[in-house]
Amino acid sequence: MPSVFIAGSTGYLGNGISRAFRRAGYSVYGLIRDEKRVNELAKQEIIPVVGTIDNTTPYEHILLNCSVVVDAVGYGPTAEPFFEKVAQISEERNKNSGDIYNILYIFTSGIMTYGNVSKNPLDETVKPNPTLDKIKAREAFENKVLLHGKGHPLRTLRTAVVRPGFAFGGNGGAVMELYFNINKNRRSCC
Repeated sequence: MPSVFIAGSTGYLGNGISRAFRRAGYSVYGLIRDEKRVNELAKQEIIPVVGTIDNTTPYEHILLNCSVVVDAVGYGPTAEPFFEKVAQISEERNKNSGDIYNILYIFTSGIMTYGNVSKNPLDETVKPNPTLDKIKAREAFENKVLLHGKGHPLRTLRTAVVRPGFAFGGNGGAVMELYFNINKNRRSCC
């Protein structure tokens, strides 16, 4: 059975991604920071891995055996070191076996990377044009992920960047706070 490792497995996107891979028949390892969430993942048939994205040592043996690694934590100070570690592990995995064992690394980003393009529909053909420095840094990281190994004779890591739109539903998510005001334990529509 193929295995997938999801960093941020109890987050809004990460949990949905984890459950989707599990439904598709994957063995899913979910990285969580808090041991209190172990049972939550176990009930969903997701194998909990307690740790942090910035210290991969305790779970590197799991990464080495996974076909897919998803960073659902998003862009921040831990994104690049985690990506570099996954690339290194994929290279180790391929030393004697050729490229058939390349890890697929998926980075979840966001629609804000596109910048202000509100007049046109967005799809994969639209080039991002962020205006804020923080978002420009995220775009630079996305490009690094997408270009990893291009032109390299031994490209040992396959990569993808997913830029979901504003996602909400189910248990909410951060975007729901834009639509509802919370006032004394009562929600009312804006």
